[in-house]
Amino acid sequence: AGYMPPGVQASDALSHRWILSNGYVPHSFEVLDKAAANFGVEPRYPFWDKPLVEFCLGLPGEQKLSHGFGRYVLRRAMEGILPAAVQWRRDKIDFTANLVNGMVRNHRDLLDQLLVCDAGRIAPYVNLPEVTAAYARLLRQPDQVAPLDVQYVWRSASLSLWLRQVQHGGSPA
Repeated sequence: AGYMPPGVQASDALSHRWILSNGYVPHSFEVLDKAAANFGVEPRYPFWDKPLVEFCLGLPGEQKLSHGFGRYVLRRAMEGILPAAVQWRRDKIDFTANLVNGMVRNHRDLLDQLLVCDAGRIAPYVNLPEVTAAYARLLRQPDQVAPLDVQYVWRSASLSLWLRQVQHGGSPA
């Protein structure tokens, strides 16, 4: 229900339907499709198969979340297919280290251009001293940088790329 509009209390089914129809999902797919196309990748969304979505809409809430496990019906369906340690794990992989490595090792020049040379482009939209400080911390200690600093740098660089595309047309890079 965290995705519902503020103040709305709803059933699991209504909440699920709202998530599917609020416009965020198509927008997310458009963004992801465009990002993937830049790398020659055609993404797939197997969990958005129409019959599967319809099936999930009809599930009672306790089949979606049970005993503290999300995607409970999927976990049960994987019995004997996945190792139990994978099937019932509660954590997710943190990609922060990979993101930092990619940003610092592969895209340092682009980040310098976006966040230092062209910093004025994002200045009206972000706290520029904080972005600059977060970027400096990222470069100084990439293995120990705070995840919020990584997100601040990533989002600021993404904003700068988007603004560059909007202001000058064409490719963002």
